[in-house]
Amino acid sequence: MNKFLTSVADAYFYNNTGVLLFQGKTLLDDSITTTTNKTEIRGGKGNQLLATYFHTPGMAFKITDTQWNLNILAAAVGTSVQTSTSVYTEETVAVTSGAGSVAGTPLTIQGGVYGWVQLPDLTTAGAVITTTNEKVTFSTKAFTLGVNSTYTGNVCVRYYAANAAATYINIPANIVPPVGRLVLDAQLVTGSASSTSTIGKAEFIIPSCQLSGAFAISMTSAGVSTTPVEAVALADSTLSTGACTDVPTYCKVIEVLNSTNWYDNVYALAISGGDFSLPSGSFPHTIVVYALAPNTDPFIPPVTDLTFSSGTEANLTIAAGVVTRVQAGASLLKALITAAPTIEASCTGTASS
Repeated sequence: MNKFLTSVADAYFYNNTGVLLFQGKTLLDDSITTTTNKTEIRGGKGNQLLATYFHTPGMAFKITDTQWNLNILAAAVGTSVQTSTSVYTEETVAVTSGAGSVAGTPLTIQGGVYGWVQLPDLTTAGAVITTTNEKVTFSTKAFTLGVNSTYTGNVCVRYYAANAAATYINIPANIVPPVGRLVLDAQLVTGSASSTSTIGKAEFIIPSCQLSGAFAISMTSAGVSTTPVEAVALADSTLSTGACTDVPTYCKVIEVLNSTNWYDNVYALAISGGDFSLPSGSFPHTIVVYALAPNTDPFIPPVTDLTFSSGTEANLTIAAGVVTRVQAGASLLKALITAAPTIEASCTGTASS
């Protein structure tokens, strides 16, 4: 079965206490880069290449979310998303003889309770607009124009007011990016000339990684800004089995296939020990069947998925791998995969007199 890793992954980043700091479900792209350096060891006549020493391995990740994602930016610089702050507010206000009042509650900004008034760029009857922009000082919510004190009409007022629904982050001057656990979940598909279908997923678990603390946001008149984040894997021993030969890990890659069978990649069966001959007192005898598949060690398949048969049942019978003597003699014993009967193995069993 052919398998392809396609499209982008979903990304989940947890802090060291298991709290989900951000997730990216609408990623534009993500990439994994593994690097290592090598040093040639040379010596002897002609400075021969004797060995190659590989060192300084590294693993880096780049994730770009199509959506604006404040949680990603917060995690990147080691801060958190907070709620309720002052927000720049625009409001249309009716002014009479230069006096007006806003609906919201202006906040102190730059040392005073200020606002900025935008007047229409025109001349009205009885009132010539001297300037289209004025800075005003609020008295609670009221304000009075200065040079345009005789103006009557609508103006646009900009000021800072509290907004409980607003969320924000402060980017610190001293950025310390967090260390956490990154999980990437990507899809596996299989394809043919007639169809393509999802058959499972590939999961990349990075038990310890540190975000870069850097990001770039590009805003253009014809574009949509994305939310990028980069991370580097740190050597981690949480996936260790405790064996003396264990080394720290950067990443664990897992393949999970949907509705697959253990025999999908099996190309042969083998019977342990091959042909056998046993005296009468040694029966019943159980044969052990191994399955052979690429890139994996031989394994014992479920007996319930195998079909056994005896060529000469007058001598030996077999059921679920258990051979029973009927009388002295030999028989060709077969084991095959019930759902894939072309894959089989056989041996000759002989019951001595």
